[in-house]
Amino acid sequence: MVPSGYCEEWWSHDLEHAILNLSTTQLTNRLKGSGLTHQSLNTIIVSPLTILPTSTQAVHLSKKLKIPLHPYYLYRWRVLTTDEIKKLRKWILTNHSISKKYDGKIVLPFVQIYKTMLERVGIPHRFSVDCKKLVLSDDPFAFLAQLGPDTKSPKGKDTLSMLNSVSDVILQDKVGFSIGARMGRPEKAEERRMKPPVQSLFPVGRSRGSERRIDEVANNVRYISTLDSFDENTDTKYLDTSGVKVELVARKCPDCEIKTFESKCHQCG
Repeated sequence: MVPSGYCEEWWSHDLEHAILNLSTTQLTNRLKGSGLTHQSLNTIIVSPLTILPTSTQAVHLSKKLKIPLHPYYLYRWRVLTTDEIKKLRKWILTNHSISKKYDGKIVLPFVQIYKTMLERVGIPHRFSVDCKKLVLSDDPFAFLAQLGPDTKSPKGKDTLSMLNSVSDVILQDKVGFSIGARMGRPEKAEERRMKPPVQSLFPVGRSRGSERRIDEVANNVRYISTLDSFDENTDTKYLDTSGVKVELVARKCPDCEIKTFESKCHQCG
């Protein structure tokens, strides 16, 4: 099967496995300062899609229990090349600042090349008021923990191994396997016409095969067309004519109970 990206259910299994062999005292010591308890961990394990740890708690669990960072705070690092991740990491760690003006968010100078990289990785951001800076929307704590300190140099064969060599937390692949698709615009499709083009639609039947021209069907179809009379006292009428066999709906007038195929009764109106 195609490998899945790191998801909440996967993370909950890693968390459950990590605390399985820990005693109550050991687990309590490792949860100190996180605001989590043994009961709250069990709640997260049971409902991983609806109950999420905060960014601080996710980083704490990753460090103390040696499990990957919660996928909610992960990014699509693998879409970048090793050279791109080196440049992006260095640019962020060198130029970032924590702005009180933007509620403690990370602020970076606007550079189009790096903005495009942020978009590819899936890091949400917006322009500042003067459109000269980029404001990252996510919590700085979990974001910077993935990049590690600027004193370390990343090493590895691929993007994830490079980041894991310097990161404060364990990072997993969130991308998995991507499938691309191109959606066409049917309203822009070339007009398709029959040869010769048909100007009207009429139920001419299959008596002439694929022929749909009304005049050709009318002139060339030669057989007896029958029409059952709706009058019970009248025998079936046979009409010698050219044309096609047509099925009509039988209707019954609710007042005089006369049978007819017309939508209006010709006797009582």
